[in-house]
Amino acid sequence: MDKYIYSVITAFLALSLVSCEKSEPARSIPLIDDIELYAHIDNMSTKASIGEEVILGEDVSFPVMWEKGDAIAVINNSKLYKFSLDEESANSSKGRFKIDKSAIPPGYKEGDFDPEMAIQAFYPYNGVSYDTVSHAISYIVPSEQKYRALAVSGENGESLISGNLNRGAIPMAAFGVNATDTVHFTNLFGVLKLTISGEADEILKDIEVMSENLINGEASVSIDEGYGGNPYFSIHISGNKDENKKTENRKLKLTCGDGEPLSAPKDFLIALPDRTYDYGVLITTTKGVYYKYISIPHVSVNLITAGEVITYPQLNTEEMYPAYMENGEYMGDGIPLPKSADSSEILVWAPVNCGFEAPEKDGGQIVHIGYPYGKLYQWGRKDGQGYKDNSYEDANYPSESHILGTGIPEPDKFYSDWTAKGATEWPSDENPCPAGWRVPTNEELLSLLEKLTPNDYVTGLESHWTVSNGDSQSRHFGLPGFLFYGNTSETGGNCLFLPAAGFRNYEQVGAHVRGLTGCYWSSSSNGPENAWYMDFNRNGYVDSYYAYRAYGRSVRCVME
Repeated sequence: MDKYIYSVITAFLALSLVSCEKSEPARSIPLIDDIELYAHIDNMSTKASIGEEVILGEDVSFPVMWEKGDAIAVINNSKLYKFSLDEESANSSKGRFKIDKSAIPPGYKEGDFDPEMAIQAFYPYNGVSYDTVSHAISYIVPSEQKYRALAVSGENGESLISGNLNRGAIPMAAFGVNATDTVHFTNLFGVLKLTISGEADEILKDIEVMSENLINGEASVSIDEGYGGNPYFSIHISGNKDENKKTENRKLKLTCGDGEPLSAPKDFLIALPDRTYDYGVLITTTKGVYYKYISIPHVSVNLITAGEVITYPQLNTEEMYPAYMENGEYMGDGIPLPKSADSSEILVWAPVNCGFEAPEKDGGQIVHIGYPYGKLYQWGRKDGQGYKDNSYEDANYPSESHILGTGIPEPDKFYSDWTAKGATEWPSDENPCPAGWRVPTNEELLSLLEKLTPNDYVTGLESHWTVSNGDSQSRHFGLPGFLFYGNTSETGGNCLFLPAAGFRNYEQVGAHVRGLTGCYWSSSSNGPENAWYMDFNRNGYVDSYYAYRAYGRSVRCVME
């Protein structure tokens, strides 16, 4: 059964102008009577308010409601007008709108609003702009939506679903052959419905959707008569004109104010543009940050379609690994490996080295190499050092003596005497890892050595020296390093790639043997001035050593 079963609501528009007496002073904005029109929504699955689910035959419908405070932009005779919802129409699917006299367009003259001319309409009014010369309609798709916990009553007393969308979350468009025609609104966005639960005392703070598609920013809106009486509506997000900020146009956040308890499953609705099909969600709670890639076998099922609600299976944060973040950017899922060769316990490793930053490209050319090897860290210190001159050579920061506790160090400096004196383990307030992650112990690094088979480093699934495949998913961009497998069975298993970032000598400038050797700190000390680290090289040699804490070495975090 066709789910768009709602009958067309007849339109009424009355227009009259009251002229001024000759003895009265001229008005800058002529007084006009109320101009009214009724709005009908064609595809009934979504809008600002969604009613309880209704099953009609084989179809599922979510009746929509206009809300108090709704306003639409109406274009008539090359001018844009604001029409506001009559409060008596609130919480009803039959909206009566009146022209807002406080928002009359500049330069308005009597007769400018011509009821015999076609009208174009757009919801919501806020964020819309209209070019009177090119007749282009623009809209700014917000990068943030707000969660609404409380439902409101519908016209017949029915409650709307909890976790509803806030006003204006979903843009709609309409076309009328003249101002007396019925105004039919069509949704331009769809909705992703997530059901999330967690621990008894866990509070959800926000949900961020990340996509390969542009999902917020500057957009152009097409509203025209179409062919054969079928109006055509579309919205195209062009993205921020600043190319360096394009990634921000691929993110959309649902904020939850003071937070929402997850002790029981709760629904969260996020409005997304039509044709969005490749996306993941980042869930931030008081317990941690979690990531889930929305992976449904068939793209058509996973596709966000205008006017429809896409429901994803329930997510429980207790069953999800924390997301690994660097500078607020999601870097990939954690990599679970056995704690030891004969253990059923799991240790989750970060997907990239601490301090990682992806290279930046322009037209396929790398314009900034980033930090694909990660940064180098002195033991017990949260600040890592990077590269200089857009090359892999370590920056020549001023080196000087510094002992932890004698003053606040400068992050960019590499200190020749950094002993973290007195610390028996990596200090927690100097943890370089993101929230929910830490530096591994020496015992945990040694568990990687157990994945090796003596005298056989390059065959089968044994751990071995290699060059990463360089794909965007691995984030290692063709770097040399060592691949550690979680098991060596014929069925394969998870693997951890550690790039060969080399190391920095505390008495010299620049990294040594980058691309040939990898040196990774543990959090375990060895005496008051030394600490344990793992070393490997291209000859397949892997072992554990200890060294002076002022050396600069790589850090690969593990989940707390």
